[in-house]
Amino acid sequence: MTLAPESDRACRADRLASFALLCSHISHGLRNPLSAILLNAQMAMLLLKDGSPLRGHLQDILLGAQKMESYLERLQQLAKPGPPEKMPFALSDLADQALKIARGKVGAAEVRVFADWQTDVPRASCDPLQIRQALVHLLANALEALPPDGELRLTCRWAAPAACAGGPGVIELQIEDSGCGISRQHLTKIFDPFFTTKPNRDGLGLTVAWLLLEANGGSIQVESELGRGTRLIVRVPAISAAGRAP
Repeated sequence: MTLAPESDRACRADRLASFALLCSHISHGLRNPLSAILLNAQMAMLLLKDGSPLRGHLQDILLGAQKMESYLERLQQLAKPGPPEKMPFALSDLADQALKIARGKVGAAEVRVFADWQTDVPRASCDPLQIRQALVHLLANALEALPPDGELRLTCRWAAPAACAGGPGVIELQIEDSGCGISRQHLTKIFDPFFTTKPNRDGLGLTVAWLLLEANGGSIQVESELGRGTRLIVRVPAISAAGRAP
C-alpha cells in the first residue's frame, strides 16, 4: 500500500498547524514554572550536606524536570521550527552523516546497509541542517523496525526536469528497510503527532521530519506492506543543472 503525501497533505497541514499552536501555548505556559523548579532544586542540592536522605529525592526532581525541559524543547521546535536557510549541498553526503547519527541513537551497528548513489546528481537546495535532522528521524525509525540481521537500502537519484514539468527537477532519496512493514490502518497515521506503536516513544520524530521537509519544499511518500518492509521516498528540490555535484 502506498501513502502519497498529496492524498491528505492539506488535511494533515491543517491538523499540524493547530497542533503547533497548542505546542506553543503549552511550552510558553510551562517553561517559567519549570525553570523555577530546576533552579530551586539545584540550590537546595548545594545547601544539603553529603549523605542527607533528601539528596536522593532532589535528584529525582532534577532528573524529572530536566526530562520535561527536553520534551518542551521538542514541542517548541514543532511550534516554531525556524525559517530554512537554503544553500546547495549533496543529499547523498547528508544521508551518510544522518545514518551515522541514527545508528548511534538506536544502536544498530550490525545492520547491513547498501547505498546506491546515482552519479551526476545536482545538489539540493534546502537547509542542510533541517534536512539532516529530518533524515535522522526517518533513518532511526527505519533502523528500529529491523531485526538484528536486517537490511537497509539507500538510493539517491535525480528526477530530471523532463520528468518534473520543467525546472531543475527534484532529488529522491529512497530509504527501504526489510522490517515488518506497516499495517493499512496505521499507515495513514504515522506522521500524526504522538502516534507510535513502539513502547517508550513520544511519537514526534516522524512529525518533525514531515514538518521540516514541507518547510523546505520537500515531501515524503510511504510504501509499505505487512511482512514485506517499508520504503520511504524523500524528495527535495534540486538547484539548476549548472550546480550539479561533481
